[in-house]
Amino acid sequence: MTFENVLKAVRSRKIDYILQVVPDALLGDVPQWVEHIYETTERITEQTLDAFYSAPRHSEKALQMWAEQYHPELLPYLLAMYRKAYLPAVINELAFQDYTGLRAVQRTGELP
Repeated sequence: MTFENVLKAVRSRKIDYILQVVPDALLGDVPQWVEHIYETTERITEQTLDAFYSAPRHSEKALQMWAEQYHPELLPYLLAMYRKAYLPAVINELAFQDYTGLRAVQRTGELP
């Protein structure tokens, strides 16, 4: 199972079923990946919400300029919120780009 497949399973809410039916010996790093995905998504969501409600929201340009100065790491998420995009999907798309190619063949405990 790849990290990308785990991410898709989390997104589609099928991960709990997978964790129940796949034997532990075959899961490898999957449980740690799931925990990391949930924690990262929650952390970025909280940071983005806090920043968004502190930011000027009268225009996208004002929000962008403010975010570039005060929260550049959150800029794509803040703009997504302004545009009313589904934030967890944006987080999944952007926050885990460096994880492609990871395979859960054995337990390594390493994440990028």
